[in-house]
Amino acid sequence: MNKINIIELKNIEKNYTVGTEIVRALRSVDLTVKAGEFLAIMGASGSGKSTLLNILGCLDKPTSGDYWLDGKNVNSLKKNQLADIRNTKIGFVFQSYNLLPRTTALENVELPLLYNSSISNKLRREKAEYALKAVGLADRMKHLSNQMSGGQQQRVAIARSLVNDPVIILADEATGNLDTKTSYEIMSLFQELNESGITIGFVTHEPDIAEFTKRNIVFRDGRLIKDVSVKNRSSAQLALDELKEEEILLENVEDADLVFAHLNLLLKYVISSTNVFCWARNLQYIFGRYLNRKKHSLDMTNSKFKNLFVIRLSFPALLGIKATKITDFR
Repeated sequence: MNKINIIELKNIEKNYTVGTEIVRALRSVDLTVKAGEFLAIMGASGSGKSTLLNILGCLDKPTSGDYWLDGKNVNSLKKNQLADIRNTKIGFVFQSYNLLPRTTALENVELPLLYNSSISNKLRREKAEYALKAVGLADRMKHLSNQMSGGQQQRVAIARSLVNDPVIILADEATGNLDTKTSYEIMSLFQELNESGITIGFVTHEPDIAEFTKRNIVFRDGRLIKDVSVKNRSSAQLALDELKEEEILLENVEDADLVFAHLNLLLKYVISSTNVFCWARNLQYIFGRYLNRKKHSLDMTNSKFKNLFVIRLSFPALLGIKATKITDFR
């Protein structure tokens, strides 16, 4: 089954006059985006990707060429018609969230529906609640925007972009203000939305973020120079899980440093004392706390962890205690 074209650009040009010079922001751009695609729009600063996004979002018109959105020729539309297109056909997600301050998450998501006279107050509230549930914020509906984290605010912005059932979501550097963990969480959400059939255009300058999409297009000097499908697309949820494992490993390494610091102190104590059993009890407590960390599997290729186990097994022999396995000395 052939998917319909959501976006068709043919020979798009966009020029700006700066003083006596003409800046060619876009040059002969041809692009087709089909329903269900997840497209990353990439390029350095000044490459033309932001200009393209403005045109795709009906915020600007091309100097020449044709733009069809969901079967409509956008070039022929007037300002009021373009505003209607932006409100009903396109969902926007911005880098800085663009939420209303001192306004609840629910009220922010309801906002686009206020301009749609065909939707009742009851239906508006229901659609906003459904959108917030879809992005995992069922328990944050009544929270003000300034009471939420950056990741939660971006989820509200995504819910707002979904509430009018748009034909495409356009995201402009939607992970630009977020840390790595939160960025992966947001990309995992975008992947889930895309798998449900939503078409997404995602502007980014980060190659690792682009790997979560299905198709990458790259701009340079206003020209589309690269258009490739992403092979072996990365899973944002898997990347998030791996990041959490790395954080646990780093935490364990820090704990290992603490254990070795205590060990050095205890060794100094043993040299000056004959109280061997006190030494053994202290070591048992320290290593017991470290090695009994539940749910955290240690990487035994790590030299520090390997040494800990070797040392742990050697203590019984040093103390004249029988031990055939680690648990015997806990």
